[in-house]
Amino acid sequence: MEERYTKCIDEALVWIHANYIANAIFVCGRIIRSTANANSDFDIYVIHSGEYRQRVQKFFKGVPCEIFINNIAHTQASFESELKSNRPCTAHMLDTGTVYFDDKSIDVSALVAHAQKYRGLSLGLTTQQITAAKYSIALAFEDATDVLETDEASAKLLLHKTVSEAITYVYALNKMPLPGIKSRIKTLVDIDSNLCDLVKQFYSETSVPAQHNFAGQVLDTLC
Repeated sequence: MEERYTKCIDEALVWIHANYIANAIFVCGRIIRSTANANSDFDIYVIHSGEYRQRVQKFFKGVPCEIFINNIAHTQASFESELKSNRPCTAHMLDTGTVYFDDKSIDVSALVAHAQKYRGLSLGLTTQQITAAKYSIALAFEDATDVLETDEASAKLLLHKTVSEAITYVYALNKMPLPGIKSRIKTLVDIDSNLCDLVKQFYSETSVPAQHNFAGQVLDTLC
């Protein structure tokens, strides 16, 4: 890890300990996972003894950090609520992060094991949810078609809604947790390579009629 990142973490830890009674501190994100680029930041997950939740954005040594403050009960509740939305953000952070502080008041190893379990879980979709999701996606596309020749801006918004909801639907349908937005299209290839290609072509287009064509093909793959 670059020296500036190490110094950033050191300064962040000092600030956290000065402002919170921390039980455990996880440093997470692409930098920790050695997949960083010039714009990467740190996600820092703090389990504290307070009753409140907080999200803080700060710079340490010029490096952006997003700090999540939660107690152990909030953390466990997040696992459950994020499972229902098929988006295991908290579980992903704790499973892929590095523990930089542990006061031994909670069982951090058990918490990480719990995070690992929830990170890979997906409830899938009920028959009713499948019907509702397909209806919402189809409706967005139909609305886009209605205004395609009279209001391109609205058509573009609705087409993006069509494709975004289709991606979310396909992950849930295949009982796969929804990845973060930065890897959502890339990992779609593991489910359906044809759909992944269509999505890439959709987002590469600048012409709204061309986007409409690819969004229609995306919709066809769901039928």
